[in-house]
Amino acid sequence: MTFTRPRVALVKCPDYSRANVERAAGELLGLLGGVEEFVRPGADVFLKVNLLAGRPPEDAVTTHPEVVRAVGRAVLDAGAKVAVGDSPGIGSLREVAAKAGITAVAEELGIPIEELADAAAVARPQGARFRKLLLARRVLDADLVINLPKVKTHQHMFLTLAVKNLFGCVVGREKIAWHLNAGRDTRLFARALVEICHAVAPGLNIADGIVGMEGSGPSHGTPRRFGFLAASADPFALDATLTWLLGFQKEDLAVLGAADEARADGLDVGVTDVASVELVGCDPAESRAHKVQPPPAGRLMFVS
Repeated sequence: MTFTRPRVALVKCPDYSRANVERAAGELLGLLGGVEEFVRPGADVFLKVNLLAGRPPEDAVTTHPEVVRAVGRAVLDAGAKVAVGDSPGIGSLREVAAKAGITAVAEELGIPIEELADAAAVARPQGARFRKLLLARRVLDADLVINLPKVKTHQHMFLTLAVKNLFGCVVGREKIAWHLNAGRDTRLFARALVEICHAVAPGLNIADGIVGMEGSGPSHGTPRRFGFLAASADPFALDATLTWLLGFQKEDLAVLGAADEARADGLDVGVTDVASVELVGCDPAESRAHKVQPPPAGRLMFVS
């Protein structure tokens, strides 16, 4: 199924009860053409979650396990192989996944949890500013990456959404090098995030905005109930829409401006203007958040 404009689906979900999340995830996928639009039987699918640190789901730091369960089950029912993982910014994957509730879900579904630990060089296309890029081989080798970000504020990048979540595809301590080299300049770091997202090329992005975070995110902010799941095949269109839903401007999110600059340089990236997005699902007026507390600016963050 093709759309004349990038489609972003939005579905209300009041809480993390299993029934509500399964219903919302099913509606969300249906609005995008169904899970079979993205998943082929026998395909190797990797769920890239946000496993920033070993915190319980109610802290709203990591992708909620019920969202992972619903998406993982849908992919398995479509006949694909599934794995879930990340490269945590703080702590080992084993302890972080257990505390975040992902281990229990993975065991229930019978799918592996895989750490993004082995890096491979990525070919650099015309228009790329960064001539060397090493990303997790596991992600690059997958037939399909489903990106499952948590909707949060971020003290360095303002918001951490679909594009920023893929920074976890940088292996281990390489993240520190990126932050030290590009992180001193927000615009340059945003460009790095754009190029990482372009290289990973997630086929589907589903944002956990049922309970997100405002204020001093991505790990010390205040949980806030936004009450929605949102999804798109285009991570940039999803980020632009979420920025608007949270009551902010495109100019607030540096990755959107960096994507425009990358496109001007010849890099094929997604849509960054809400006006160019086809928003389907529930009435956005019912899900737009009001007076979301922005993050304090300027602090360098080594995490997602």
